[in-house]
Amino acid sequence: MSFVHLYHRRAKGLGSQDGSRAGGNISVTSSLCEMTVQHNISMAEINFSLCQENSISEEYDHLIRVSDYIKQFYIWVVFAFGFPGNIISAIVVTRMCQQRLTTSLFYVGLLAVVDNVAIVLKLVENQSQNRRLPMDDTSCRGLFFLGLIFSTYANWILSTLAIERFLAVRYPFKMAVLWTVRKGLVIISCVFVLLCLIHLHLLWTVIHYEGYTCTLTLEGPSFKAWFYVGSFLYAILPASCLFICNILIIIYVRRSATRRRALSENHSTTVATRRIEAQLTAVLVTVAVVFVILSFPRCVFTVAYAYWNPTICSIGEARKYFFDVLTSNIADTNHAVNFYLYFLAGRRFRHAYFSTIREVSSRKRTPPNTDSDRTR
Repeated sequence: MSFVHLYHRRAKGLGSQDGSRAGGNISVTSSLCEMTVQHNISMAEINFSLCQENSISEEYDHLIRVSDYIKQFYIWVVFAFGFPGNIISAIVVTRMCQQRLTTSLFYVGLLAVVDNVAIVLKLVENQSQNRRLPMDDTSCRGLFFLGLIFSTYANWILSTLAIERFLAVRYPFKMAVLWTVRKGLVIISCVFVLLCLIHLHLLWTVIHYEGYTCTLTLEGPSFKAWFYVGSFLYAILPASCLFICNILIIIYVRRSATRRRALSENHSTTVATRRIEAQLTAVLVTVAVVFVILSFPRCVFTVAYAYWNPTICSIGEARKYFFDVLTSNIADTNHAVNFYLYFLAGRRFRHAYFSTIREVSSRKRTPPNTDSDRTR
């Protein structure tokens, strides 16, 4: 969750920056983990000034500054590759749906839109920090709530898609009844509503700090519960779901290939449909595998977070902050890679993409009014 970065509390450093609100719940501290969550504020600004006299301050400073460079610039890489790629994915999938609307294609198109919303919100969050944009309670709550909702929702769309693909492989002749487009829309809408309800507390537990920074008012066990519930919903549960579904899909594809070929050998229409379904399943398995790979470091960091307690101003502290930033940004890459995976692994998607390009090119070359039209 790039909207949340973790670091050790500096009573002296934070106290010097609290200003008129020093007595309030400005920081969010977990008494069990001795950690503070604070949104949109550079760790280097708070911590490094307190470690100048430390013998490892140079190495400490290097790690902190590298982390801050990653936070500042990596989102632009995600935006540059992901935003246009997701737009193209949505256009291509829309054209494919015109030929034959399926639940899987609907989910893929929805995922492209949600990924772009998540990227834009992350970019706004990044710029609010770097440019120190003025923030109030309302803008903080909206940005925090929507940012976490759409980032998490994108992961659960992919998880729902993996479950749908598993059922298509496990019960190929019952999917027309088990998971219709209407049912798929209801299911994915319920997932969105559930995520909103789980994160609803952010609309009153988030406040603004120093005008441009947002933070939570949760403390102690409440903070610990929020952090782990949010982390499990964002990365661990979707990654686990995708991993399990992929294993089951591979197993059942191998078991049922011969039987399905025998049942379909005399029905050319069924054979063509099965080939399309097989191609779609292969593409989505590829996307799911990449998601698990990119999310795994964040899952490991989340599990290790409570047990990794380095001392103040130590190199271990800088490393922990570095891995926090690094794993968070690696996980954010999931919002940017899907188009390229569809293109590389999906023959049908490539065909639809090139068909769209040819159609657009032909429209540009064809003048709107010909000379023959004018003489008529």
